[in-house]
Formats: sequence, C-alpha cells, structure tokens
Amino acid sequence: NSAWTTPFTFQNVSKGRHTFEVRRSGYVTERRIVVLLGNESQRVSVVLTMAAGLLKVSTVPGGASIYVDGELKREMTPTSLKIPAGPRRILLRKEGYQDVEQVIEIDDNSITTLNQQLVPKPQ
Repeated sequence: NSAWTTPFTFQNVSKGRHTFEVRRSGYVTERRIVVLLGNESQRVSVVLTMAAGLLKVSTVPGGASIYVDGELKREMTPTSLKIPAGPRRILLRKEGYQDVEQVIEIDDNSITTLNQQLVPKPQ
C-alpha cells in the first residue's frame, strides 16, 4: 500500500510466512521474508541503496568538462561515471567548442554510452 511509509507497524498479523517490499523512488527495492510463529513481534530494519548506473562518456576531441544535473564533475572525457538512476541532464563543455546538452535516462545497474562529436564555435 503506497500510504504505508516507514517507520510502520503492522497490527494483528497472522502467523506464518510473509514477504514484504520496501520501495522508494531512486533506490533499489528491498524484499524481506518474516516468519511469525504466534503473537510475537519482530523489528525489521532495511537499508536502502541508491539506484545508480554507469555512464561512459567520450568526445571528439577529448578533454571536455562534464556536468551532471548542473554539477561539474572532476573527471573529463573520456571517462566513466557512476551516477544516480533516472533522467539526468548531461552538459559537455570544451573551450572553443559549442556546448552539448541532453537528457539521458540512466537505468539501475546498467551501462549507458554517450559518444559526442564536438562542433567548433563560429569564428
């Protein structure tokens, strides 16, 4: 039920085996199995990990600065970056060349490749 947010206490749960999932946008879904033998209570802690993917980015020529959602990364092209999953605004910038900006969907535990030919700025 999407109205159940953590911390949450389930009341009057029948004995037996129960499976539940903890979901949050931008994080990897965690599943837990709980076996209840009677009226005992159990405390379950779940640590969510951020969903992320790998972005391999290269430019011709190389040496372009990379911005992810407006944040300048210390790496320059060509490189690989581990970034949060979801739609990400990527900006490539190199002195003397036109900026390239686009939105790329990064999937959890995936590799996305961006190869970009840079266009010189008009004289």
